[in-house]
Amino acid sequence: MENNSKPKLQFALSLIAALVLVLYGYTFLHEIGHGLIGTIAGGRITRLKLGFDARIHIADASYNQVTGPLMNAFGALLPYICCFFMAVFYRKNIKNYLYHIFHFTFSAVVLGSLLAWIFVPFLYAKGSAPVGDDVTRFLTQSGLQFWIVPLGALLLQLLLFYFAFIVKKMHQPYFEITTKLGRRE
Repeated sequence: MENNSKPKLQFALSLIAALVLVLYGYTFLHEIGHGLIGTIAGGRITRLKLGFDARIHIADASYNQVTGPLMNAFGALLPYICCFFMAVFYRKNIKNYLYHIFHFTFSAVVLGSLLAWIFVPFLYAKGSAPVGDDVTRFLTQSGLQFWIVPLGALLLQLLLFYFAFIVKKMHQPYFEITTKLGRRE
């Protein structure tokens, strides 16, 4: 009985830890992405809140035609870049639940976060995009044709999906672990 419950407990604790790490890791990278461009634009970070309702406050930034749109986009791009590098260095043979669960869930969250960059531009074109959204602000400030943004986001999404899940097969250890634990009685 103990042999069956120990892996399940390890998995459950790893899942909880991974979800907390993903929540705070993703929001940290997202907000710091905004903050990085804000500091490049001469500002300084005065406040940072992570987790649900994450926020960053950048004071005294002076945005231009490049840094303004980039500040909005880099909230999505920095987590994407980090996730891509995590996929590059991912090792399937590591025997650690937390490692595999974290990589799988972080990749899924990053892929999911790009959905806004695919769908919001269409709402923007119809005049019904969410006010204050990063994508809406990016489109307003950049002056790009709305269709370029979802096309770029879709290409980024497909590139990460292909590399992380087809080439590196990051999902396999996660599903192998859950399948193996589900069969034990």
